[in-house]
Amino acid sequence: MTIPAEGSSSSYAAFQLQEGERLLRDATIHYGIYWKGFAILGLAIFLLLTVFNLGVFILLCSGISLGVAWLTKHYLMLALTDRRVLIRYGIINLETIQMHFDRVESAELARTIMGRILGYSTVLITGTGSRIIAIPFVKDGEEFRADLDNMIFKRTAAKGA
Repeated sequence: MTIPAEGSSSSYAAFQLQEGERLLRDATIHYGIYWKGFAILGLAIFLLLTVFNLGVFILLCSGISLGVAWLTKHYLMLALTDRRVLIRYGIINLETIQMHFDRVESAELARTIMGRILGYSTVLITGTGSRIIAIPFVKDGEEFRADLDNMIFKRTAAKGA
């Protein structure tokens, strides 16, 4: 288990803790979240040199894409405490979910080609009642999933004993 890094999601997760609860891991959102915006920016710069009007339009699209990525990075949160998983996602429709370990069925990882190149993954958490929550661009997804699996195993073993 690691000590969470300082940042907006850590402080928000710490704010959500109940009495006697400890924050064990705070997932880090990878800077790969910006790759699409920078790809569009590169295209815009090329088009500014050849087809100016289209380049300006694509430059505007790039700014919007980078702005959405920044907002998403700011609001995404995936944290693990010794009692539950805290999840926050969305921009316009911001959702905060607190899922206790006995309600978590599985934690999976999905990696795209860019995710493998840049080093991020999407953490998929399946809860009871067929609820699936996907948190994209998680830098330390493997470690987060391993810690979550350990906590679920400990909780299950303690109930069985």
